[in-house]
Amino acid sequence: MIQRAGQMICSVLIGCFLAQGSISAQNSVRYGSIIKLKHVATAHQLHSHDVRYKHAGGSGQQQVTCYSGDDDNDKWIVKAKHGTIDTYRAGEVLTDGDTLRLTHVATRKNLHSHSNHTSPVTNQQEVSAFGDLGVGDNNDDWILEVEGGGEWTTDKIIRLHHVQTAKMLHSHRGKSSSNTAGQQEVTAYGTRDENNRWYASSLDIPDNIIKLSKKKVRREMLKIAVVEFSERGDLGIPDAGLSVAEWFITSLDKTGAFDIYERLSFKKLQDEYSLEMSGYIDEAAIAKIGKVRGVQAIVTGSIMKFQTTISLTAKLIDTETARIIDTADIKTKSLDAIPFEVDNLAWELATEE
Repeated sequence: MIQRAGQMICSVLIGCFLAQGSISAQNSVRYGSIIKLKHVATAHQLHSHDVRYKHAGGSGQQQVTCYSGDDDNDKWIVKAKHGTIDTYRAGEVLTDGDTLRLTHVATRKNLHSHSNHTSPVTNQQEVSAFGDLGVGDNNDDWILEVEGGGEWTTDKIIRLHHVQTAKMLHSHRGKSSSNTAGQQEVTAYGTRDENNRWYASSLDIPDNIIKLSKKKVRREMLKIAVVEFSERGDLGIPDAGLSVAEWFITSLDKTGAFDIYERLSFKKLQDEYSLEMSGYIDEAAIAKIGKVRGVQAIVTGSIMKFQTTISLTAKLIDTETARIIDTADIKTKSLDAIPFEVDNLAWELATEE
């Protein structure tokens, strides 16, 4: 009874705090936002750190806890469901019933749960951080429940329901010095109670997310062929252009804007159409390729390294007119980031104002 009363008082205090405007009711949580999630009942923040679970029955994956302080390990990126590119629905406001992922900013692992591992303190369903550079599996998907329905704004309390197991993101005052770093345990729990309730205590919407929100997927699905990316500069990676083209095809397919006919070898095209070694495909060759393969557009691209900067560029070219329909470019300092930057490159070609 005392615990229940304490939870009710905490909820009332948070409701008053929100109503007073300390958190603006105008702040809508959008795909691409960086947020902090605060646990209503205990006022601790959803947190992760580069430490793995070591308890019996655990997954050995990265710990997820609730932290009484406030630091960068409390930050999460809101993304669309598993299998979509990072910029999918970027800038759109989330509403009750949407499916989302949360990627931990500091470690790039996703908020995750699974039915076959137990939590270290209460033996409830374990919640961990999982994946590599934001790519995990469908156990990273959560359905948003907004109290009162409608849009998710920072003045509304939410629950997150794990898609695969139907349990809710949960925390309580239980902790372990060895298995939760002395912080509050986070689990997935099947019973609906006060410990399933959260709210966005911090919201940051990057400028590029607002820009992306103004772009929509092309109305007409285009049948395309993708040419291997040309390479410029010393990348130090064998067949970099081929690898990037393969990643890019996967990213283009996930946007839903293209019907991909095939990937074209540039060497084969050189033999067929006497193309220049530079990687340039002239208008006559584009028209021939389109006619022979029956595609509406050709995607060409390049990967170039200049000093410490790596640049990825892509062009979407109409095979009927040889007109450039759209272009996109991405710059990065890290070769490791390229497989994930191609998602953004694909989204640029897949969308229009």
